[in-house]
Amino acid sequence: MSEGAYIFLIPIVILIFYITIINEGRYKINKINTRILEQKNEVQRINIICESLFLTNINYHNFIINYYYIYCLIVILLKYIIILNIILYLHFNNNTKYTIILIISFAIISFIIATIIYNYLIKDINENIKKFDNIENELNNKKNEINNFNKNKILLIIDNNNDISFIDNNLDLYISNFEYINVYISHIRIDMWEYSYSYNLNIKKNKTTVILELKDELIKNKKNEVTPESLEDYKKSLELKINLLIGLIQISEFN
Repeated sequence: MSEGAYIFLIPIVILIFYITIINEGRYKINKINTRILEQKNEVQRINIICESLFLTNINYHNFIINYYYIYCLIVILLKYIIILNIILYLHFNNNTKYTIILIISFAIISFIIATIIYNYLIKDINENIKKFDNIENELNNKKNEINNFNKNKILLIIDNNNDISFIDNNLDLYISNFEYINVYISHIRIDMWEYSYSYNLNIKKNKTTVILELKDELIKNKKNEVTPESLEDYKKSLELKINLLIGLIQISEFN
């Protein structure tokens, strides 16, 4: 292949560059927008729970990455192809060195323009990723707040009630609420673009384990409120209540 022929590889390389960054940009936008929509649905679900518990909602402002820069690249690509065909037509009809210079200059300018637009696209994507991460943090904090609210509620019920069936029913509600609230696609960031998806669909809290954890927490809280003698009496009373609860669970599981 002659030296002149290699010159014509330049516009081909630029053409491939355009197609590559357009496809890559579309892929990134589609992937991130999918995660944004998933997050929006989760926020709506959690906000409904917040309203039922009289907790403050998550302030969510709709956002999504548009395809403005992708459209710009496509338009420029089409113009690039049209102008390139005109230049090649002039070259093959006139065969002058000026058309080769024109081809090289046009290819370089097109490359610079495409790179600038693509950089703006990346900047736009990064800004939206920051919004996504901020809302994700707020969402996780809100779920922790709801979980703590529900835990404090069940602790009060266990502490202030002697009706074992009533405690057992509210314990079921506490566990089901926890599992419902925390069933969500977790995104673990690998790098700027890639996330590992973890579907927490199998969150199951063992009922007996939950009761024993709550018992320990009740005793821990009580230590700061009563004398050591009163604490021992409280432990015995609580132990009896917990044993009755575990017995009721075992009967339910057996049946």
